[in-house]
Amino acid sequence: ARARAGGERVRFGAQLEVESTSNIADSALLEECAGRGGVRVMPRSDANANRAAGTARGTGSQQQQQQEQHTQQPRKKLVIRPLKKQPILSESFLEDAWKVSLEPAVIAIQQSHTSRLSYEQLYKTVEDLCSNKLAPQLYARLRHACDQHIAASMRALNHAACHTAAAASAVEFLSLVHKSWSDHCTQMLTIRSVFLFMDRTYALQSSTQQQRPSAASAGGAGNGSVWEMGLQLWLQHLQSCSQVLRRTVASLLELILAERERDFSASIGRVSGQTLVKNIDGAHPKQAHFDADTESAHGVVMSDRILLKAILRMLSAVSLYDIWFERAFLDATASFYSHESSKLLHGPSPVSVASYLELAERRLAQEEERCSQCLEISTHESLLHIAKEHMLVEQVDTLVRSGFETLCDEVCIADLRRMYSLFARISDTERVSTDGMRSSSANRARASGQGLNPFAVKGAPSASSSATVPAAVVSSGACHKWAHEKMRVAFHAYVVRSGTAIVSDEANDADMVPRLLKLKRDLDDIVTEAFFRNDAFQLTVKHALEVVINSRQNKPGEMLAKFLDGILRTGNKAYSESELDSVLDAVVMLFRFVHGKDIFEAFYQKELAKRLLFQKSASLDLEKLMISKIKTECGASFTHKLEVMFKDVDLSADVMTTFRAHQRNQSAVRNLDLNVYVLTNSYWPQQQAGSNVSTTNAGRAAASSNGDAQTGTAPSLHLSSELVTAQEAFKQFYLEKHSGKRLTWQYATASCQVRARFPRGDKLLDVSLFQTCVLMQFNDANRLSYAELQNRVGLDKLELQRTLLSLACGKPGTRVLIKEPRGATVGPDDAFTVNEDFSNKLTRLKINGIQLRETAEENKDTTEKVFQDRQFQIDAAVVRIMKTRKTISHAQLIAELFNVLKFPHRPADLKKRVESLIERDYLERDPNNAQMYSYVA
Repeated sequence: ARARAGGERVRFGAQLEVESTSNIADSALLEECAGRGGVRVMPRSDANANRAAGTARGTGSQQQQQQEQHTQQPRKKLVIRPLKKQPILSESFLEDAWKVSLEPAVIAIQQSHTSRLSYEQLYKTVEDLCSNKLAPQLYARLRHACDQHIAASMRALNHAACHTAAAASAVEFLSLVHKSWSDHCTQMLTIRSVFLFMDRTYALQSSTQQQRPSAASAGGAGNGSVWEMGLQLWLQHLQSCSQVLRRTVASLLELILAERERDFSASIGRVSGQTLVKNIDGAHPKQAHFDADTESAHGVVMSDRILLKAILRMLSAVSLYDIWFERAFLDATASFYSHESSKLLHGPSPVSVASYLELAERRLAQEEERCSQCLEISTHESLLHIAKEHMLVEQVDTLVRSGFETLCDEVCIADLRRMYSLFARISDTERVSTDGMRSSSANRARASGQGLNPFAVKGAPSASSSATVPAAVVSSGACHKWAHEKMRVAFHAYVVRSGTAIVSDEANDADMVPRLLKLKRDLDDIVTEAFFRNDAFQLTVKHALEVVINSRQNKPGEMLAKFLDGILRTGNKAYSESELDSVLDAVVMLFRFVHGKDIFEAFYQKELAKRLLFQKSASLDLEKLMISKIKTECGASFTHKLEVMFKDVDLSADVMTTFRAHQRNQSAVRNLDLNVYVLTNSYWPQQQAGSNVSTTNAGRAAASSNGDAQTGTAPSLHLSSELVTAQEAFKQFYLEKHSGKRLTWQYATASCQVRARFPRGDKLLDVSLFQTCVLMQFNDANRLSYAELQNRVGLDKLELQRTLLSLACGKPGTRVLIKEPRGATVGPDDAFTVNEDFSNKLTRLKINGIQLRETAEENKDTTEKVFQDRQFQIDAAVVRIMKTRKTISHAQLIAELFNVLKFPHRPADLKKRVESLIERDYLERDPNNAQMYSYVA
């Protein structure tokens, strides 16, 4: 710095003289600076001393005097003077350095030979040339040498592309290209290391205003770094050899196609291999062979992908990836997947939907893997969009129509989950298919106003050869509504079809509820595990089941009540205690969809009465648990009658305890264990005269209590004197305790235990009251005809026939009577005798199976009672509305009734009830408008 301050440049070999040192620090700094530049520095006093060495080194006294004078002299500034004669550089310095040292070294590097000079010597030579302002000439010579070498390499590739047989594999040609490119990269890196001083001091500084080489700027004027110069030359010669470029792109596409075909074969083999039956020793031999082939194919794929990645990185480095490869690759991808999807689903041997979905999932995963390992990131969105477009979007209707219901029928959770997940990748913007795809990088180039490649050769793909990708398509959309909506509609149709088939199957009404429960479990599993608890699918299941349950009026409610009766009845072994609660919850879920809940209520009340009166409930706690579930679902008013029934049973137990204590010393009932249920008449179902009943030594009967009047008439049953005496004793006791009450005996719900003495041993028979009355007639007669029994017992024809069938034609081991003539039916000409040969290993027998079965007439009567109750509810609803509105039109009245009434009804039925109310003077029509009604106070 101080040397340059004097206005002169310090050159090599110069000798500077110092006038004097101003201070020690300046002298040391000067010596350091001069020493770095090869400058020799010395003080002026030392220089004079050197010129007069003899005299200056005289005596010691003279030296002492000089030192004293030096210390006494004032300090002076340093003065640096340039050399009087500048050194001259040789004119042949550049030529000699290039020809002798650098050019042989560059050729040796390009030929993969060892240079005779070390890299350090070569670097020093380049440094000397650059220090003497010869960097531009050196850069030009280096560029020319590289240009000649790259041209020779490209001519070799062009010869291979033009003269190699067409049947030669793509891998062989790409391997040649890869080797040339790899050698070029290695050579340019080595050359750059040798010319690093020039690259840093000249090439990089002169290229600061230039951009990275591209297809639009390659070959232009200007200097770049040594590495960029190599890329420009490689791009220039590659574009000049169009055959090499075309063959390279074609080989790349061929290599990718071969990999896709191998992937397809492996996927098909994997899908078919899953169905192979394994033998005892292990895997099927074909499966083992397939696994070995798969491992071999995997190795080939990995080696091909390494080669593919290297070539694509080359195209990307010289900016030919977008224009030459990506567009052709996307077009080939669209053609491949369009053909493959059509072949798989619509070809002569179509695959199943489950197999296609698995293949589609594998295809998308393979394309994502290919993108991450080989392709540029700009291709990712476009490639996956094209794959989804042809594999999924275009086939949504086919997949849903052809195989969705089959997958649901077979409850293929994995396949349904796969379909849902694949459809989740389809956004709403992909609903309309596009004609083609353009890479995102090409879109960016066009958007920025960048023109076509000036170096594009004849036959190169046009920039406008493919359509533009909508911006919303490539955006990360999380909404997949339309594809899932098609699944949801198909799912609704499947549930309705499957459920309606179950409900409409009259031949299997007994299995209706178990089949519906299984369907509901399967649907829940599908929605939970396959559709990830999607709210839309959950609502679809509810709406579809509601349609199913009400597709057949009244019957589903009846069968639900009977199914619950089977679960709550004693002896049920179908479910464990831990399963009962979940089963009851599932039944309540189905009950929730029933519109005619009054049908369910009627049949449930009827079955509950039997369980309570015949003591057939498995558990009272379980009964009350079910009542609480129904109460939670429908409210307290719905279960009020059921709760009163339990209360009556508890109160009857207290009444019987008091009665037994009161009659303990009465001879009339001493030998008869009588048990009576006193029931509130309006809360218990009315039993028909010909329904089930029973009694014996231990009897159980039911009496309905009414505070106003007797609402039922007891059948004309002729009871034995013992039963009549016990009955009157209880009646007298009860009416004394509860004045103003009436008792109506319900023989249909009575049962007895009779002791029968047979020659082969005594038996205890659990029978109904009707059976008891028939058996008691044989105490004083050995043989009785059908007519005699009918006169003695007093039962109607149908009930008597059923009773005699159970005693004479029941299961073997329960036939205590013999019918003459033998047969499976009872006629008016038949006669009956006691079976003297009756035997059974059991001491206590039950002979009331037939009596506990409901007939079609009983079910019809129960339904008719519900319909009558509905009429009363309609009348009450109409009157309540009219009291509030006073005047209303017919349309408004019908609309409000539809909102108020909770059971299914038709407008015609409502109109009939309105006409009935008009006839009974509850309503009247407006004289001027027949469509208007007025309330009559």
